[in-house]
Amino acid sequence: EVEPASNVWEDAPDNILLRVAAYLPFRLDRLRMSLVSPHWRRALCGRGQGRPPQLPLLPPLPPVLPWLVFPNTEEPSLFCAIDSMSYPLGLPRDVRNARFCGSCDGGWLVLALDTRPTQYALYNLYFGQRIPLPGGLTIPDGAGNVPLVLRAATFTSSPTSPGPNGYMIGAIVLVCSKWCAAFWREGLPNWITSESDD
Repeated sequence: EVEPASNVWEDAPDNILLRVAAYLPFRLDRLRMSLVSPHWRRALCGRGQGRPPQLPLLPPLPPVLPWLVFPNTEEPSLFCAIDSMSYPLGLPRDVRNARFCGSCDGGWLVLALDTRPTQYALYNLYFGQRIPLPGGLTIPDGAGNVPLVLRAATFTSSPTSPGPNGYMIGAIVLVCSKWCAAFWREGLPNWITSESDD
């Protein structure tokens, strides 16, 4: 019996994979390349095995049209205007059913997950990474922590490439029947606001 030949590309050196990826000008193409295998995903994320020494990180992508994510609890899809194609997104059930609250570069979404009580999370479309967000707000007047409903959010920078002071999320939230601005940064146990209860 003849043993099947191993795929030479499956274990390609990181520097070769990065060199190939550098020629892919669109984020979706790099995403597709990262889905070939776990080894390729690690190399493209800069977490490869370093054999031989890695080339510098991939060059930044040129600005492109925004992606359109079409929600669907069975099979959400992503539409790419560059090639006029829709691509299925293999997402976990709680993410497929989540309410979208915001996004930023690098494939990060702010989601209100379909759970009781509602839980919030950052979710990365590229790698499936998840960062839980608190569901409470610290009131400055010392009233303690109260639950919130997150309506819309934006980032100061991507969690995968934070600035020198990390990243922060700003959001519009409903607290005690009142809308207010709230902020969260990694390490905080709750959202914070500068507004008092007046």
